[in-house]
Amino acid sequence: MPTGGRASLGSRRRILLVVAAFVVFVGLPAGGLLVTARSAGLSGQQPAPEQAWRDVLVSLTNARSSAFAQADEAGLLDADALDSTAYARDLTLMRQMVAKGGRTSGLRQEIIDLAVRESGSEKTVLRITYRLPPYSYVDTAGTVLAQQPGHDRRQSDVTLVKTDKGWRLASWIDAVS
Repeated sequence: MPTGGRASLGSRRRILLVVAAFVVFVGLPAGGLLVTARSAGLSGQQPAPEQAWRDVLVSLTNARSSAFAQADEAGLLDADALDSTAYARDLTLMRQMVAKGGRTSGLRQEIIDLAVRESGSEKTVLRITYRLPPYSYVDTAGTVLAQQPGHDRRQSDVTLVKTDKGWRLASWIDAVS
């Protein structure tokens, strides 16, 4: 009889080892994949349209800020659609800035609120409220040429168009209250 008790204890240990091995080698990786899938948006749930457009707009405004910080005309096409009013305006502003020997430092727009006004496969119109913190114009050595005060809240209608390079800014027009 004593051997039966030991066999029973050994069987329990084997079962616990099998369960532990299952959890470690199957359960944890599967749980990790599930968490990764959810965070990557692969769980079948799409992000809210406003959040998806916010992400696109933040990417575009960051590209625009980078182009102005580097005084890079070609970089504007990472943000603006070629032949758009946004591109024409930004190109004119950049050329004026460069003619005075400057580039921007600290230029960024913070999206406070965003609503989709019109959404399509080729064009989307957003109503945004954004903040523009103070920024500077600097010369090539980084010496401040001028300070810009920025502003706390401004509302604009932003039109995005689909291009062969993805979504780009077509127009950015201050909204009339």
